[in-house]
Amino acid sequence: MIGELGPEQRDALKDFLLSRPETALALVHALEADRGTFLGARDAEGSLAGVALVEEDCLAYLVANDPRAAMELGRALRPWKVETLVAEADWANRAWRAMTRTLPSLILHQQVLSVTPQALLALAEPAPIRLAHAEELPQLQALAHAMFWEEIGRPPATDRLNVHLQEEVEEGSVWVLERDGRVVFMARVACRCSAGAEVQRVYTVPNLRRRGIATAALGTLCRMLLAKLPRVVLRVSATNRKAQRLYRKLGFVLRGAVRLYTRPGGDR
Repeated sequence: MIGELGPEQRDALKDFLLSRPETALALVHALEADRGTFLGARDAEGSLAGVALVEEDCLAYLVANDPRAAMELGRALRPWKVETLVAEADWANRAWRAMTRTLPSLILHQQVLSVTPQALLALAEPAPIRLAHAEELPQLQALAHAMFWEEIGRPPATDRLNVHLQEEVEEGSVWVLERDGRVVFMARVACRCSAGAEVQRVYTVPNLRRRGIATAALGTLCRMLLAKLPRVVLRVSATNRKAQRLYRKLGFVLRGAVRLYTRPGGDR
């Protein structure tokens, strides 16, 4: 049994999402911001067994307890023309195949890590990070493009990425560390909600790595966020061992895994 979840089901929906706050953080944020459309799959007893969130930009998130719920939600997503699907790894492939017969142009296997205030590494002193300025957009675009190449091995959809970056700078979600007039570290706080914050686009320029810059800058950003929130979450490529070591050093622990799929022409 599947259908759109309305306001009268908000409490049950939030309880389901908070049972897996790390992999469902983006969904909790959308729910609290009253954004997007939620679809729910129910088990034989009528309890929620899976949830999908459809955003306006052809992006969908999916979390499910079992393969049946994942496949039902995948079928329910067919009319929505989803270009990018982020789903919990256990049933992600079944959800994608139920949603479309199109082979994905990209599949990313990502670990979901989180850190709490008690577990975060204590820093000797905070790094002087700040919000990015509009005039730094060309630098940020260059860093984001380099990060895409490093992680995926091919160029991004440049126009779309540049638009996203401009919006992120304007909304005040991109943090940077500057050295001698040059941005050497960037990170984006993608969302904040009662369940925590998600950090994305974490990147340090290659020639300044292994000097403690990312540890200090990201640690400072996490400390700021954790002063008011219960956790910070991020996703990292399952093959990026260097980044995983950095995050573990800061106190992050593995909480789950997701897969990101895109249709041809839908690379984010």
